[in-house]
Amino acid sequence: DKLGGEQFKPSLKPGQMPGQETLKVSAWSVDDVARWLQTLSLGQYREAFVDAAVDGAFLYDLDDDDLRNTLGIEHRLHRKKILNMTNKLRASETERNKQMRIFMQTGQTGIASAGATPLDTYARSAPEG
Repeated sequence: DKLGGEQFKPSLKPGQMPGQETLKVSAWSVDDVARWLQTLSLGQYREAFVDAAVDGAFLYDLDDDDLRNTLGIEHRLHRKKILNMTNKLRASETERNKQMRIFMQTGQTGIASAGATPLDTYARSAPEG
């Protein structure tokens, strides 16, 4: 259930209590994205992402060219990992949103993963190590 030795949760905003972390990737701060990179064991790119002000809203827009030529990530497999994990985040978030819409429309409480966040789903699907 953990990525790179720790499960990622976005930082708490002022007034939030633990468990109220922002679940939408588009609401992640630049620091949240940088910490997410750490969980992928790619913390060496943290400074480049912070310098480029990559926040959650911009994370989904990055492509291979951005990662290589703008953020300086030369290692092809590192770029591939970031893009793959970003796609998994997007898919998990989309599924979570779909389940929440169904939940809100039907009022059912029996949806198995209704309490799971996109990051929880992502963490369960990611390989250990």
